[in-house]
Amino acid sequence: MAGAAAIFLLATLPVVGGASEKAPLLTREQIDATWDVAQERFNSPDRYDRAYARLKLQNLADLGVRRAAMDLARRHRDGDGLPQKPICTLYWYLRAEKLGAGNDVTDQIKAVSQDVSEEEHKKIVFALESNSYRISEVCDP
Repeated sequence: MAGAAAIFLLATLPVVGGASEKAPLLTREQIDATWDVAQERFNSPDRYDRAYARLKLQNLADLGVRRAAMDLARRHRDGDGLPQKPICTLYWYLRAEKLGAGNDVTDQIKAVSQDVSEEEHKKIVFALESNSYRISEVCDP
């Protein structure tokens, strides 16, 4: 029962370092360690390491870590360890905007929106507005 109480308390804490719909279940040190591992794994020639890194960054973004969403957007934009896909880039920039990036992503959103179809844009909006962020329905790696 103590574990359930701890999870409840953690879920009600404010977000470390930015606004989010979900509170982080990790400390700043754990977030930084996860970030470092993901960045290191993206440099690996092994596709499984890169897939692991992508999942770690997605988990951080789901916990409200804005820099993780920004990094995923940049990596998709540049093809840096992830497929170069405008739909994925836009999804992650819009996700970062939801996490409080604001004006930091306005120009990037405008630029990449030109490369995304209206149907793809609707998928992104639906995924972001639903209770679960179904990235697999928007951006299939």
